[in-house]
Amino acid sequence: MEISASAYHGLLWGVRRSIRYHERRRSVFERFNLATNAVALIFGSATILAVFAEVAKLADSKWWTISPAAFVTLMSSLNLVIGTVQKAQRHHDLARRFIELEQELVQSDPSDLQSVRRLQAKRLEIEADEPPILQIVDILSHNELMRAGGYDPESYPKDYYKVGFWRTLFSPCFDLFPNSVKKIDQPKPLAGSVS
Repeated sequence: MEISASAYHGLLWGVRRSIRYHERRRSVFERFNLATNAVALIFGSATILAVFAEVAKLADSKWWTISPAAFVTLMSSLNLVIGTVQKAQRHHDLARRFIELEQELVQSDPSDLQSVRRLQAKRLEIEADEPPILQIVDILSHNELMRAGGYDPESYPKDYYKVGFWRTLFSPCFDLFPNSVKKIDQPKPLAGSVS
């Protein structure tokens, strides 16, 4: 019975982390789409173009009129190629499916091994539909879930990962050396030692 309780809690933790992960991914794509639409609206308006045309005359440079149009074209092209609306919807749907699984989990009996196995199979079914995972975003979701559960990094340093500024900054786009991320209290190797 202890094995199924442990499996149950591990499954519940993983499902909750997956929900946070997909909500993070969805919000990134929605913000990018919103920003692109705002840029296109602002720089596409006749008033802004007229202002840039006047600045171009004063500065005696055509770049002031060309730059806004080029920027709008670049942002709109990126938005279209990346498919932010479709990706946001995909992550929304995956988060919803994980939420439904979490609802089933909290209503199930943790000591019923068959029930836990059935829910594990359902999780694997959802994971089969996931795009490749960005490991840094997954680690950030883990840390966020720890904080949400009331486990602060000072009291539980062995359960938190240290993710630096640059990794966090680039995490929505790509993983920056994810295998070198260490837990907060993990000791650093001594200089000159072989690990």
